[in-house]
Amino acid sequence: MSQPAIQTALPKLLAKSQRDEGIVHVLYTQQVILNVTYTEPTEKSKRIGCLNPRTGATRPYSDPPPGAIYDCVGGSILASIQRPKLFSHMILVGPSPCFLNAPPDYKGGFERADLEGLLELMDQNYIGWAQYFAPVVAGATLNQPLAAKLSNSFCSTDPVMARLFAEVTFFSDIRDQLQHCKTPCLILQHRNDALAPLIVGDYLHQHLTGSTLEILDVSGHCAHMSHPDLVADSMRKYLSGRDSRVLP
Repeated sequence: MSQPAIQTALPKLLAKSQRDEGIVHVLYTQQVILNVTYTEPTEKSKRIGCLNPRTGATRPYSDPPPGAIYDCVGGSILASIQRPKLFSHMILVGPSPCFLNAPPDYKGGFERADLEGLLELMDQNYIGWAQYFAPVVAGATLNQPLAAKLSNSFCSTDPVMARLFAEVTFFSDIRDQLQHCKTPCLILQHRNDALAPLIVGDYLHQHLTGSTLEILDVSGHCAHMSHPDLVADSMRKYLSGRDSRVLP
């Protein structure tokens, strides 16, 4: 999908946005970051604190800006380039700047025909696609809990919106933007990941200034779901002693 086409498609996915004063809003579908908006705090909000719209928890308004945690697609990187003052650090779980192979310099993991085949399967048999793709993401067989949970999640998603989102995700390419990202980040790379192989993590580490690469000894593409304690420990170690905070 071309960049103009992506820019046309995203508003359909971002039609409705909740806004609260002093909060960085991460708009996402299927845990993948698409856009970030920010509302400046008023004097009143500074006195009473700010609401986390996802959890309902409140916190005092303060600086510096929060750290941000993202999964998979590089929209978080674009957000940090567009609004760098909103981010102190980023933690990227299984990130990929581009899923397509672009020989000889880049291997994203997929040929175009592979991804077009996945989209065709979505069009012809959406349930079948969900049952095929969930184990790939989970790094487990369909009868295991995480793969079954992902399959059910995919099946409960509007197929039209899922198809649109998948096309935007599969064919996005932000490699040329990596040089503009100056926000320090931790890259949590899965050791066995069919969607983002080790070479992708190495590529990001080489092209993101101030990045730290950690290889998690797990299979699949969602360690934050399959091994949350491992991810949490890595986050704590990375953020320890840093001038950062994460929303509750």
